[in-house]
Amino acid sequence: MKKNKLQNIENWLDERFDLTPIKKLITHKKVPIHNHSVWYYMGGISLFLFIVQVLSGLLLLMPTLPSLVMVKIFLSPIGSLFQNLKSSEVRS
Repeated sequence: MKKNKLQNIENWLDERFDLTPIKKLITHKKVPIHNHSVWYYMGGISLFLFIVQVLSGLLLLMPTLPSLVMVKIFLSPIGSLFQNLKSSEVRS
């Protein structure tokens, strides 16, 4: 039953957007075989760490103005995490 629904959705998308060239490209694409050394994983690791750094930087850019919303956040269980982040920032 689910297979028929998925097939119907796939057929509708194919009629609507002409996905056959994309499907052919994906099925014929060859992935190179790597020896999985440390250098192979460095790109993914550096990208992940860069994203973490950007997201944490964006969080630190947010102003800390006292408001009712912030009070609710700080009183919630996850609020202690934010309080510890701010206190470590002040000490350094």
